[in-house]
Amino acid sequence: MNDKISAIFEKIKDLETELEDEINRVSERLTYTIEKKKILFEKSVIDYHRKFRKNFYRFIREASIVHGLTAPFIYGLAAPLILIDLSVSPGFRFVKRSYDKKRRDHQRDDRHQLYQDVHRRA
Repeated sequence: MNDKISAIFEKIKDLETELEDEINRVSERLTYTIEKKKILFEKSVIDYHRKFRKNFYRFIREASIVHGLTAPFIYGLAAPLILIDLSVSPGFRFVKRSYDKKRRDHQRDDRHQLYQDVHRRA
């Protein structure tokens, strides 16, 4: 058994080194490096992305009219929904604490009630 475990560990180590070699090979081709868990791109890649980046005014200018007409309605709902959430959440927490029941208790009660209802009707 120990020989089999040792062989598996050796395979894992070999695969790890193979994976590191492949990552290094691909990173050289894609012009980035990984240092301290961060991906660092070459300056040419960063400049290329900056060239095609849109600022806010260009984004608005190139946006569809449909997007412009529907955005106020969508974003206008954010404040009422936040207010509803802020008013309902404290009440829910209070009620939950006052009954001091867990969710699984409610589910069990519901299933039990359903089981009785089905047998009563039959």
